[in-house]
Amino acid sequence: MLLITFFTACDKDAHENEYLLPEGKGALIIGFEQNTEDITIEDLTIYLFGEDGQTEFCQTYTDPRELASEHIALDAGNYTLLAVANSEGKNSNETKTEALPQETTLPDLAEWLSEHAADFPNLMTASTQTEVKTGVANRLLLQLQKGTEGIHLSTLALRLTLPEPDMPAYTSTRAKDGENTPLRCVAEVYQTGTDNLIHHREWNSSMQPDGTYLAELSLMPGDYDLRLWADWGGGYYHTDDLSAVTVLTDNYVAGEETDKKDAYYTASVLNIGEDNTEQAITLTRPFARYRLIANDVEGYLNLIANGEDYPPVEDLQVHITYEGFFPTGFDVATGKPNDALNTGIHYTTAPVAATSYPEAEARQIGSDFVLTNGEKSFVTVTIQMIDPRTGEAISTVSGIQIPYRRGHLTTVTGRFLTAGKTTGGVEVDDDWENDITIDF
Repeated sequence: MLLITFFTACDKDAHENEYLLPEGKGALIIGFEQNTEDITIEDLTIYLFGEDGQTEFCQTYTDPRELASEHIALDAGNYTLLAVANSEGKNSNETKTEALPQETTLPDLAEWLSEHAADFPNLMTASTQTEVKTGVANRLLLQLQKGTEGIHLSTLALRLTLPEPDMPAYTSTRAKDGENTPLRCVAEVYQTGTDNLIHHREWNSSMQPDGTYLAELSLMPGDYDLRLWADWGGGYYHTDDLSAVTVLTDNYVAGEETDKKDAYYTASVLNIGEDNTEQAITLTRPFARYRLIANDVEGYLNLIANGEDYPPVEDLQVHITYEGFFPTGFDVATGKPNDALNTGIHYTTAPVAATSYPEAEARQIGSDFVLTNGEKSFVTVTIQMIDPRTGEAISTVSGIQIPYRRGHLTTVTGRFLTAGKTTGGVEVDDDWENDITIDF
């Protein structure tokens, strides 16, 4: 044990006190002033966050004198201290529904306090950064300020730019119908070079006049690793953990709903300081896309004219099932899929007008995004045309391999409406290698 002599901060008339510290430890002795005399300090909670951003110490005291009469023994290192006064007891409103969090990070705690400020009308805060040295007791004298004014974080504005809304040979309705739709952003901030999570935040961002989307992060100055996922809401992805973003496959939708599933990501380095208040980031779309075009509308209508009891083209149901594995998980940090399911994921859609094709000749019968890692690959599908009156299949085509590559559109055309009833094949135009024709 080390014998430490220190002058406490609880009394301006310095008097000598002795503290015994464990071997290899340092200490903090903390005193307070406040910038207002009309608020009485009824309780005081001290948080100390380590270099990894995690809570190293959290304790509530009855008042500043109790705190100043003690020392807090700590390992040597750099710490961020946050003091929160009047967060419980008679100073809190009767409407308070949540207690002050214990295990947290500084940005998360600051955000929590801002959101719950109305629950604590006499809230006061103070913060500082300090170094603890072995065998040394460091005295801190902090000033409590009203509300969250005592929390000194730096705010970095992120200007998020989306990739082009269109893939080659395709015009997205997302660009037309979604201009005023808020962008849902989920961010994870890590201590640089580690997996120590400092901050997890979700928010909605509106488009700015310059076409970007604004996001603000409040953190202590320093370097951080950012992992960010953005989409248009709608409940298509599970994003509680950005190392395992998951495509929700219950009641899976695609086809006409595909545009609503558009999403973006980035894994970037943040530098937060007084001289760096804004950072521009261009997001990446993690998908390839395909569309299925039935080019035998005329042949289908001829079958009806010749006596077949088929419904109009627009009344058909199209049932598309993925054969084999389909990517359903994505790691934002690596930018690669990390999970896949082999459970017969499927979706149901309807024939619609196809961009760049005459409606009298062709209809789009399917479309979807596929998570990719930047390498060429393929998915395999079975396509069925269903008569909604009977539930029976008019035509079935199995084993259609759809090649894909991130950021590119693959167009598959074929006689899907009349498969097995007329001659013809399937042509794959992926816009990045030679066409592939599959006969059936």
